Amino acid sequence: MSDELDYLRARVKDLEAKEEVQNRNKYHRIGSGASHDQSPNPSWKKRETQPMPFPEETGFQSMVPRDMKSVYQFVISSVVPRPIAFVSTVNVDGNIKANLAPFSYFMAVCHDPLTLAFSTCTKRGAVKKDTLNNLESNGECVVNIISEWFVESANFCSGDFPDDVDEFEVAGLTKLSSDVVRPPRVKEAAVQLECKLKHKYEIVNDKDEHTATMCVVEVVKSHVKKELYDPEKGVVKFEGYRPISRLGGTTYGKVGDTFSLPRPEKDEFR
Repeated sequence: MSDELDYLRARVKDLEAKEEVQNRNKYHRIGSGASHDQSPNPSWKKRETQPMPFPEETGFQSMVPRDMKSVYQFVISSVVPRPIAFVSTVNVDGNIKANLAPFSYFMAVCHDPLTLAFSTCTKRGAVKKDTLNNLESNGECVVNIISEWFVESANFCSGDFPDDVDEFEVAGLTKLSSDVVRPPRVKEAAVQLECKLKHKYEIVNDKDEHTATMCVVEVVKSHVKKELYDPEKGVVKFEGYRPISRLGGTTYGKVGDTFSLPRPEKDEFR
């Protein structure tokens, strides 16, 4: 009982501290819709256990992928939030045609060299998507980052359109010429990253079927709206950026509250 009382007292202290910060120090970042606050449990101390807000006796649902009702629905609803690569490519066989599609199997891999990775799953019948076909053909793409103000247009590009459809045109998006690669940038995106393909890894299932390809691309030139870039710090300012993330099902996420949490110093490990 004493342990439970100590835990409740600590939680009350956390809530009081958080409320005080919200009332006195909280500020809203102009144009971002997000607020900056302290961490969820600011009174936490080294070696102090942080329990989950669920009854311990309920346990866990343990599964192997083959026994899941839907592996796809599980992974997109559990590995969240995910940033979205809005990838433009071109087919240079004959008439140059641009393609544009969003991918939420996406991450930054390295900063030296600046490297990103995204996966494109095959369509039914192990058919490759246009993005992958184009990348394999000429090795170039632009990774555009999606923000709130054009998320509906970006989502529209996730449709399985015929090859002759121009996703830029039907989604109401604007082509902007790139400086290094042939695929156009998305003018509406605040961050645009021109890339070249460095590696690709085909993923196969236990039936030896090709199900996806991970594309590792190196950024050769970046473009950021001047209002969002801090040249002194070399950072993209969160204010006004309003990036969108992907959650489960057809759900997207906006960034709400944020907080700063510095890394521990070396002497804190003792």
